[in-house]
Amino acid sequence: MKIAMTLLSGVCYGGATIINNLIPALAAADSKNEYHLFVPEGHPFITAVKQKNFVFHECVRRNQSALKRFAWEQLILPWELKKYKVDVLFMAKNLNIMLARCKTIIALQNMEPLAYREYDNDWKLNIGSWIKWHLNKWSVRKADHVIAVSQAVKDRALRCFPGIEKKVSVVYNGNPVPSPGLRPPSPLGRGEGEGFILSASKFVAYANQLNLVRAYLRLCDKNPQTPPLWFAGGVHDKKYFEKVQNFVD
Repeated sequence: MKIAMTLLSGVCYGGATIINNLIPALAAADSKNEYHLFVPEGHPFITAVKQKNFVFHECVRRNQSALKRFAWEQLILPWELKKYKVDVLFMAKNLNIMLARCKTIIALQNMEPLAYREYDNDWKLNIGSWIKWHLNKWSVRKADHVIAVSQAVKDRALRCFPGIEKKVSVVYNGNPVPSPGLRPPSPLGRGEGEGFILSASKFVAYANQLNLVRAYLRLCDKNPQTPPLWFAGGVHDKKYFEKVQNFVD
């Protein structure tokens, strides 16, 4: 079987994490199926994965804009899939390739387009989310199969896109296991046994950091030994980020 994946978009957050763990795991587990990976020029996997059944196609410049990468995927990639006689295309993100003639599988990673209406977002983000919502709707309808990364995502997808019950599966994101004897470094030089609570998400209303901080305050009131709360993620909605900061202050 010929399986294709595109690594041109979804270059940060969950999509990148999945791809960075998935490709080496596939290479270790599968030496029979033929994989075609469409990547930016000089992608590190080109030299890291040396296996005959993994074929890399360098398609765009490394720092190409998101719009140009999107256009390449939607307009050029379908012809590449046809040229290499690909059987199935896997997208580790919400967005499908609309003109692809092979079977397609997408993974619903981003809840933003499915949930943004329930939150008070910046109006510019609402416009972007509205566009993503329609792209997601068309992507789900076209997909031969849809992967939901949690039961909650599946339940939301079924409410948003009635009639897709038979083609949705829950596949939880994996937790990479370090090699035996390999200890992860203490974050930012923290000492042994000093734990922390980590929230990894961009600052946007649907990520709910504000409620997390409110809950953390209540937890600290009940238990002064509660470990520190750390946030990792970019500022997607500046107004919401400032709201969280103001509450912390």
